[in-house]
Amino acid sequence: MQPETRFTCMPEPFGNWMVWDKYTDAPAILGGCVLKGRSELRAQAACDVLVRIYKNRLDFQSLRDDETTQRHHFSRDGIHTTGPSPRNGGSGL
Repeated sequence: MQPETRFTCMPEPFGNWMVWDKYTDAPAILGGCVLKGRSELRAQAACDVLVRIYKNRLDFQSLRDDETTQRHHFSRDGIHTTGPSPRNGGSGL
């Protein structure tokens, strides 16, 4: 069974569509734009993008949380280091 996604497309009155964010219980926002009053095709495309962003944890809050937790890490030779993590451009050494 596939886990429920955070975002879904919903029809609006008068034939428009919106992307609904189940987490915030409000229309979703992408790039600062509220995703309502769209065609079905555009709403579905935006919904797919949001699902991929959150599925891969590429949203701002997740990236920020990862950066905070990755400040303390171990290099390949086991030496504890602080600073930027190797995945964010630091050497990790």
